[in-house]
Amino acid sequence: MTTKTITTSADGSTTVVESNEDGPPAPPASQAGMPVVIHPSRHHSDDHPDPGSVFLGILIGAGGLWVTQRRRAALRHRAIKLDARGPAEATAEQARMAADVAALARRTATLETIVTDPAQRTAREIEALR
Repeated sequence: MTTKTITTSADGSTTVVESNEDGPPAPPASQAGMPVVIHPSRHHSDDHPDPGSVFLGILIGAGGLWVTQRRRAALRHRAIKLDARGPAEATAEQARMAADVAALARRTATLETIVTDPAQRTAREIEALR
């Protein structure tokens, strides 16, 4: 069944709207110089997505989720590996640095002794060794 609605606005223009009760709006009646506006009388929401598209969307979403979880697991595994390896290497590095500092302290003490000793005492010790 076709329904016609005629509307007159304040400026004197007339609008004719035609719509079908059983489906999409009917084409407007042609009127010379008159604007024609089509408003559907019923909203149709019978359009459903294609089942193949829905399945593909679910498949892509699941694949993206799987990739994200694998990447996070790999990063977590790497962090655990670095934490397990880190303290042992840090302890070895600290021990090596402590030994280097001790050796430098001994060398510095020897150089201070040589620089601050008067020449006579060093000469006496050398003569005593002969």
